Amino acid sequence: MTDEQPQPRKILRAVIGVLLIAGMACGYWSMGRQRSAKQNKASERLEQCGGRVYLEYEWRDGAPDPQPIPPTQTWARRTFGDTWFDRVVAVDLTNVQRIDEAMPMLRWLPYLESVNARSTPMGDEAMRSLEKVTSPAR
Repeated sequence: MTDEQPQPRKILRAVIGVLLIAGMACGYWSMGRQRSAKQNKASERLEQCGGRVYLEYEWRDGAPDPQPIPPTQTWARRTFGDTWFDRVVAVDLTNVQRIDEAMPMLRWLPYLESVNARSTPMGDEAMRSLEKVTSPAR
């Protein structure tokens, strides 16, 4: 009779283990989805203001890649979006007219390496927004 009691416990432990692993995987997926949504919203807003956003595969050696090749399959990019797989690493704000609307969006791009704002008139508010931009690469 003692041999039969540990069997249900082993099954219960295995079920709990599977549920924990599934929960961790869902949490990881959810965090990635949240990061992607913020980055996507910021990218869209910057482009509406007249800026240009570069993802990792579009940016090489501190300059735009003339022939970027997406590293992920087309169907996956269509399904999940570009920002799910790549990080925004550069923003070109050259001659953006609504710079005060564009600058606060930079804080949602944590992997930003380069911001080009040449020939763009900036006020104090835009400069304060630029001070808040941080990157883990720095």
